[in-house]
Amino acid sequence: MTRTFFITGTGTEVGKTYVAARLVSELTKFGSVVALKPYETGVDREAVDAKALAEASNSNEYHNGYLRAPEPLAPAAVKGGAPPMADILQRLEADRQGKDFAVVEGAGGILVPLGSGHVVADVITALEATAVLVTYDGLGTLSHTLTAWESARSRGIRIGAVVLNAGACETDPSQASNAHVLSDYGVGPIIKIARGHTDFTELVQTLKVESPS
Repeated sequence: MTRTFFITGTGTEVGKTYVAARLVSELTKFGSVVALKPYETGVDREAVDAKALAEASNSNEYHNGYLRAPEPLAPAAVKGGAPPMADILQRLEADRQGKDFAVVEGAGGILVPLGSGHVVADVITALEATAVLVTYDGLGTLSHTLTAWESARSRGIRIGAVVLNAGACETDPSQASNAHVLSDYGVGPIIKIARGHTDFTELVQTLKVESPS
């Protein structure tokens, strides 16, 4: 059975693709990996994030059969709309077959609308994936992170780790207390990363990754 990790976030530009690509690189040390970005908007000729994930998994397959749209909008808002979620899930299921690990990166935050009443969280649930919640380590993150955390937990989504990314925002005084406050409110396990952070061993250990037997 393919162990699946879904990289989601509190919003856009919080570092999901960076974290996803680094996790993919680490997972290649443990077994075969497929990296997937089923919804990517704001792209023209090439799916930039999907390409980055493919390269991290030592593949040249960008899986362009998924939604790729030029408008920098939520999938539900792009011209023509997104493919039915059932079709996306069928493709994801086919693409992860036979792999030891799958890393799937979502679009924007965990409640981004995908159309027909569905949101990103529904994809995580359907895949029975372990979520990695990426958020920014700056002023305002407490409410955003708690909102995303509670949204996930209320849907029965297991969050394997919360990545507090200082590289996604400017330095500010809240960075000295954000992790502590979030932990006090039950959020965790929390992994703090700085701008340019490259060692993701802690994330792999937190997710309890092991080589398939």
